[in-house]
This record gives sequence, C-alpha cells and structure tokens, in this order.
Amino acid sequence: MLKDVLILHRGLTPGQSRPNSFEAIRDKYESAFECDVFMLADGALAIVHNKDMGLSQEQIEAMTTGVFYSLHVKDRETQTEGSPAPLFREYLALALDRGNKLALEIKGSSPQMARKTARRIVEETRGLDPKLLQSSISLHSFSVEALEEAQDAMREHGVQMKRALFWPSAPARALEMSISATVLSYLEGEYSSTEIPQWTEAGIKLAHQKGFDIIDLQEGVITPDLVRKAHSYGIEVNAWVVNNADRAKVLENMSVDHIITDTLG
Repeated sequence: MLKDVLILHRGLTPGQSRPNSFEAIRDKYESAFECDVFMLADGALAIVHNKDMGLSQEQIEAMTTGVFYSLHVKDRETQTEGSPAPLFREYLALALDRGNKLALEIKGSSPQMARKTARRIVEETRGLDPKLLQSSISLHSFSVEALEEAQDAMREHGVQMKRALFWPSAPARALEMSISATVLSYLEGEYSSTEIPQWTEAGIKLAHQKGFDIIDLQEGVITPDLVRKAHSYGIEVNAWVVNNADRAKVLENMSVDHIITDTLG
C-alpha cells in the first residue's frame, strides 16, 4: 500500500501506542497524522482525546494550560506514562519540521465550543506559508458549524485549508454527540438505521452543498458507488478506521483517497 494513502489515526502505529503524543511524530518524516484538537479554558489549543485520558470533553475544556501540562500520554499496551500531552503549537511545529501532514479533528463538547476551537485553529495557523497550509493541514469535524466557522475565519485572514466532514455511520450515531446531532437539521426527510446507503449519500450531498473538500466515512459503509458519487462532486473520500490490510486494499481499489488507520502505518 502506498504510504501517501495512509493517515495515522492519533499517530498510532504497530510500534507506537501513545495516541496524540510527541512520541508519535518524533521519528516520523513525510507521513500524515490525524490528531484531536481541543481548546482549553485559557484559549490555548491542545492535542488530546479526552477518552485517552479518562476524562470528559468538558473536563478537558475546563483546564488551563498549566493543569494540562500535568497530563502525560499513556502507552495503550503497557499503560506506562510518556511525555506530557502536547499543546497545539508545539505539536504543529514538530510535525511540519519533519515534513508531516496533519488532519486536525476539531473537537468540542458542544457546537459552540467546536466553532470556537475551529476559529482558534485558523488564528494559530494563519502566519504559516499559504502553500504549506493548503498542502499540509486539513480541518476535520463532525460539526458542520465548526467547519463553517473555520471557513469564515479563513476568509477573514486570507488563508485556505481543506475542510472535511466526518460523517457518522448511522443516524443513531449522529445523535450520540452534540456536535454531530445538528446534522439532522440540514437534511430533508428522515433516515433509519436500515437506510445506511441513503444516509451516507445524504452526507456526501451535504458536504457538496456546504463546499467541503473531503468526507470522512466509516470504512464499513463505503461502496464503489458512494466513492464515485463523492468524486463526481470533486469531494475526496477518507475511510476510517481501517486496520485490516485486505480491507484497505479493497478500499484502495475503490479509489478511496486516504485510509485512516491505527495499525497499517
């Protein structure tokens, strides 16, 4: 499988089990990473997934930078602590210095927090070379509102990054998070758990209507027809999370653009 197709989910690989960590990117060059971005109480951005820390989203967002620095990323296999959890600026500088690309997942305990986080990311990255921004950083979220806020902020600051809509695998899954539950308000009609192809196609159409560049689809729902539909709109398709090499090959043969993985890197 081509290296350029893979995006390392939270930086995980068979030999590296600390998610969203400095260890994940220290020895990686010209690779692509998916990482989670929260905004802390003092406005700083942090690279962390709350579940990896055994915390709620609200607990992460209530932390100041000083408190956040006390968190250390644990190895998923051994549970040993590694380096401190990264702040966004530090992680970004280290990643780009090594020629890596970043798929930044905008997190938030609510649509409002996701929007604030999206705007803050644009503000933190606007000083980078515009060509580097376009080629090396993409903004991903389950929140339509966050991606729209990111676009507004990018227009204000004269920068551009690709935007990607993470699409829940089923309507019931959308309702599990406050930032994705709002997608139902953008759709016409009702969808049930037995209408997954139609539901997924609705997500592709929504991404097209909103001018998003990428749609991130749960790997099990992807079909050749759905990939062709997305590509007909000029939308890239990313599959998540794929940890089976045979399935990854099938998806690659469907012309999926990128594969987000824990284990194939």
